[in-house]
Amino acid sequence: MKNRKLIKRLSGVFVCLAVLSSFCTVFADVSTDGSELMPEQAEMTKQQRLERTVYLQNLNYAAACDGVLTVIRPDDKTITPVYSDNKFYIPLRFVLEYYGVDVSWEHETKTVLMKAGEKEYRLSTKDSVMSIGENAKTLDNSCFIVNGTTYVAFDDIDSIIGCNTYYFEEYKSGVILAGEAWNPDRQSEKDALRAMEFAVSPFFKMFV
Repeated sequence: MKNRKLIKRLSGVFVCLAVLSSFCTVFADVSTDGSELMPEQAEMTKQQRLERTVYLQNLNYAAACDGVLTVIRPDDKTITPVYSDNKFYIPLRFVLEYYGVDVSWEHETKTVLMKAGEKEYRLSTKDSVMSIGENAKTLDNSCFIVNGTTYVAFDDIDSIIGCNTYYFEEYKSGVILAGEAWNPDRQSEKDALRAMEFAVSPFFKMFV
């Protein structure tokens, strides 16, 4: 008799535990106010991270745009980014045209003329001053010209076209992004960096 009562009690306990377990499972994704918790934001994919990016590497005439191999200046492969005086310098026109900016050159004043939509800019290469209408700003670093190509410091490119940048000291290279800031700890960024380095590697450069 005692054994039967004990078995019934144990059975009741198991039933309660089972019900409680199912209750917890059903409401595991419901917040205290009764609204459903949103799942964690999905990780950005490598392809999403590569969109609207330009990757440039010191002394490399190749670049990666959206992760795809291209050449900075097909008619002159001596035009490459350069590292000088602890600064990374990049060819300005290449980056501007990738982002849809119309670029022209005013020879008399040694000025780069830029137009994006209705917005017009001027960059004087003589004194590194950016002008937008009546407003003017001196860049943090001097720009210079080599073989007809205007170079600006990588640190200044965000001031010129309003984008995010990230510099890789280890590789003497940098990525320019139209989207959100680069997060070096995220897997999509790690995968994207490998893809960009692969694209501009010596093996693939043989084909352009």
